[in-house]
Amino acid sequence: RALFSEAARLAGVPQSWANSSGLHNILRRESGGVVGKPNYTYGSRRNSPEGVAAIHNELRNGQITARSSATGLGQLLLSNVDRYYPNGRAGIGDPVQEAAGMLSYIKDRYGNPDNAWRLYGTRHEGY
Repeated sequence: RALFSEAARLAGVPQSWANSSGLHNILRRESGGVVGKPNYTYGSRRNSPEGVAAIHNELRNGQITARSSATGLGQLLLSNVDRYYPNGRAGIGDPVQEAAGMLSYIKDRYGNPDNAWRLYGTRHEGY
């Protein structure tokens, strides 16, 4: 909650979002709260520190080597990382950047975390 409170300031959204049950439900479903978590389509590579570091480097360089480029707390696709992380791809693996990007994405697509959770899984896999 403290991380998302800090990220809310950076993303320009209400700090109350840090306590939203909708946000925390999405967080549990998408990454389990693991910063920098690569999408499951990366297979076994995502299970070792070396594999995760290699995936992060690929993504920072614009290389997508799995079916989905989703990564991080909010499992944002690389195109959304570019758009919503305050520092773009450089923010992959940074807790505040990932949290702020997730909040900005939610604001842009759904208006608030509770709407995002209410619509979870209805438009496509995830939110």
